[in-house]
Amino acid sequence: MRPSRREFIELFGEGVLGLGIGLLTAEEAEAYQLIDSPSPKRRTRPNRKNTKYIILHTTEANGSSSLNSLTRGGKASYMIDTAGKVYRIMKPNQISIGAGRSMWNGLPNLDNYTINIEVVGYHNKPPTARQYASLRDFLADLQKQYRVSDERVMPHSQVAYG
Repeated sequence: MRPSRREFIELFGEGVLGLGIGLLTAEEAEAYQLIDSPSPKRRTRPNRKNTKYIILHTTEANGSSSLNSLTRGGKASYMIDTAGKVYRIMKPNQISIGAGRSMWNGLPNLDNYTINIEVVGYHNKPPTARQYASLRDFLADLQKQYRVSDERVMPHSQVAYG
């Protein structure tokens, strides 16, 4: 059973990925590391015309197998492993196909307007402290760059149908 939007957001902390300062060690609080892991789909996928949403996913598998699958199919824009490393799979403005059959506020095919971020792990287990820290900082950067409000950062279960 998938968690509700509220439960998903609560797994990541208060609000959209807020995290109490005292919960991390100095090492965990360091800025995220961005690693390029290019998908072969970069050669053929078009760019998004604009970015309206950021959709959060869980891989439901371990890191190395997840990265291979996501990279091969261009199924996410980014992936965050359990150590907090952020892998860029598609080019920053390029379409990834993580949202699949999706709709929000009457807008279908959200992949055309979405940055898809996969968090390594399972929907019923909390992310690691390093994932929290990286995701919080990375999301803040993306939200600022693309002007995506907190209300437009959602779990996949919120927008998926079928």
